[in-house]
Amino acid sequence: MIQASGRPDVLEAEARSDPHDWIPLVVASVLGIAFFAAAFGVRHFRVPWGDDTFFYVDAIRKAGASGLSDAHLGARPAFPLVAASLQAAMAASPWSSALTTSLAMGSGLALAGGALAARWRLRGWALGAFVALTSVCVVVTRLLAGKSENLMTLWLLAAAVTICAWTTGRRRVAVAAVMLTGAGLAEWPFLAAFIAVTVATLAWGWLVRRMGSRARDPAISREVMAIALAGLIAAAAAAVVVFAINGTAVSDAIQRLPPAFRYGPRLLSELDLIWPVPTAIALLLGCLAARNLGGNETKSSRRLLAVWLTLTVLVLVAGLAGLQLPTYRAITFALPVALALGAAPFFPARRSLRFQRLSRPVWRAALMTLIAGLVIVPSTLTWYRSLGPQTDPGELGQIATVGRYAEGVPGHGPTVLAVNVPDVVRIAFYERVVRAVLGDGADRVVVFAGRSGDALAGKPTLRGNADDDRLSLDLFEAVRPALRAGAPVVTTRDLDSPGFLRATRAGSPTFGPDVVILRGPHEPPRATDVLGAFAPLPPWWTLLLHAVAALVLLAASGVGWSGLALPDAPRAVRLALAPGFGAVSLMSLALVAVHAGLVPANRIGALPVGTIVVAMAIASSAGVAARKRWIRLRPGGS
Repeated sequence: MIQASGRPDVLEAEARSDPHDWIPLVVASVLGIAFFAAAFGVRHFRVPWGDDTFFYVDAIRKAGASGLSDAHLGARPAFPLVAASLQAAMAASPWSSALTTSLAMGSGLALAGGALAARWRLRGWALGAFVALTSVCVVVTRLLAGKSENLMTLWLLAAAVTICAWTTGRRRVAVAAVMLTGAGLAEWPFLAAFIAVTVATLAWGWLVRRMGSRARDPAISREVMAIALAGLIAAAAAAVVVFAINGTAVSDAIQRLPPAFRYGPRLLSELDLIWPVPTAIALLLGCLAARNLGGNETKSSRRLLAVWLTLTVLVLVAGLAGLQLPTYRAITFALPVALALGAAPFFPARRSLRFQRLSRPVWRAALMTLIAGLVIVPSTLTWYRSLGPQTDPGELGQIATVGRYAEGVPGHGPTVLAVNVPDVVRIAFYERVVRAVLGDGADRVVVFAGRSGDALAGKPTLRGNADDDRLSLDLFEAVRPALRAGAPVVTTRDLDSPGFLRATRAGSPTFGPDVVILRGPHEPPRATDVLGAFAPLPPWWTLLLHAVAALVLLAASGVGWSGLALPDAPRAVRLALAPGFGAVSLMSLALVAVHAGLVPANRIGALPVGTIVVAMAIASSAGVAARKRWIRLRPGGS
């Protein structure tokens, strides 16, 4: 039976749990990862896409080499520490780890959503189909294009909501608080937004009770109140770590936002990426499917997600109406949209679906396939056509060559690299690229936004647009001291093509075939100083294997904790939530190690600390699972 509290009876839960239910989940997870990894082979790309991915490459490298040495790392430590630990365990590069850890997290989010869908009575291959569709929906697709911390936060929020659907009492609050603390360590502003959603849900429940229309609302509100309480506990715990222990400020958690005058165009471009018309249709069908498949025991989670979705729509409408705030971030916080898209094809299905009735009418299967297409086709067009690298191996090689030149310049001052792009906002992207390519050597290079001739003359590049020129003046202030001090000025063939051609025709010396020195010493480069191209990513099949391995390591690190936290849930649910518990375990152990003076790249004997952290997480998970099994098997155990 299903009890009023929403907790499934233990024996019936196990009876309804097929011992092979894990197979569809594994297949769906691998297919989701393969969907994204294969694009790098199909499109022949060896450079990641997503502006923020280059930031995460540098963040992972820093976290591995020096721990939380940067204020931003201290404010949002979870993803860099987890990725750096997995990088050490798999002997990968930070470039590969930034992408493959994100791919694993995308499947982790879908698995957490699948565990919630199992509460809505999806089982077997139907549950696998839900996980596969969720993992490739437009929300996850957008998050994989450089929003790694955002993705981790949404994943752990989904896991927390699912935990609340499968547990009750003090266990519900305690376990959800652990998962939400992980979300707060990933990106605490989104945890604050989640708490606001729970408060809005409670307010809606209060209004419903005032209207006296639904007798079950007090029970529903108590369940949502438990989630809100878990959120507040998690917020306090995350605040202690982020502010008291790591010593960061509120502003350290915010990356550089685009200027306010770009908020509107950015929102429109983000909406274009999710193909709003087919996505809206699939979203509506998914909401109806969730309502049809779910019973009273899932009403609290459905109400929470409904309020979340309503607030998301309101924020987007406000942005379209001209609100000068980063409302486009609502798209990357839209967990209800991702779950609804995964549920959409089940709108024509019956309340309990296992894909076991072969006599199902053909029209129903055709309709489900058509609806699935509304989910898959927009994601395919976005990932395989709309999105793509904003740079290429040639540019990366030229930036690496500039770094080699800067290392050879006498003294400790920086070298100025002129980057002449039509959109001055893109300079922030190139600053991240420089840091990702050069690592510690990036401190010897500063980026000038504009024409190389203007850099040589010591003046900003103004193009006649008031907003862009104001931004150019602000950016120029950061470079002005170096230019006044007579710092070397260089540019490259691709970063300022007109300036490169003018300078070479005028006889300016070069550092290799693609870097011209407008001012500064010009010693001939060594053979190793000149990189014709730099392709940092391995082949697509290596990305696939590394991402699957990362997901397996996360699951192994959390499967014991998942079983301890959700003893009454079906095996498939515990397995689906295991990577989330593994991520929290890894980030916790890595934090302890860092504050003990051990960073992931350090070695203890022959092993990197990151490898030891992963091994400890897996060992603790195995120990918990073994103890639980021993207690159950001993006389009088339960």
